[in-house]
Amino acid sequence: MLNVGDHPNVLKVIGCCTTMKPIMLVTEFLKYGDLLHFLWDSREVTKCDKDPAYHVTEKSLLQMAHQVATGMDYLTKSRIIHGDLAARNILVGEELTCKISDFGLANDVYRYGAIHGKSERCVPFKWISPERMMAGKLPITSKSDVWSFGNLMYEMITLGCMPHPDIESDKLLNKLKD
Repeated sequence: MLNVGDHPNVLKVIGCCTTMKPIMLVTEFLKYGDLLHFLWDSREVTKCDKDPAYHVTEKSLLQMAHQVATGMDYLTKSRIIHGDLAARNILVGEELTCKISDFGLANDVYRYGAIHGKSERCVPFKWISPERMMAGKLPITSKSDVWSFGNLMYEMITLGCMPHPDIESDKLLNKLKD
């Protein structure tokens, strides 16, 4: 995250402590937390009554999606593959500012080229691209993040529903191939 640089739609790192455990990362604070819980909360009338930010509209969802796309464009131009783009990894701040966070699966394409590795941290299948599901048989590129962005859009439009709701995770790859 320290090497990502500064962009208005990517979470800023303020500092870190690596000299003793637990290792700590200090980031900017975004009032509404992660986008997934924000979307779930926006379904509740009581939340909407207390804070108008929770009254999401098609326009506000499109503005938020545009911010994520802008941040992802920056990462792509920086030759970074996020690897786990989902509503749970987008943070929401004042005026519905969206920032991409959680770079635990990010890969530096400039250094490594297309990613071919088989040993990746497990992520939920329903959010990742088909090539990630194939455990190294196909290279992972920035297009993998484009696939995940489509799933993120589904999450946003449905106010936090899981993508591919009628398909079991272990059958998803075959269904997509079909």
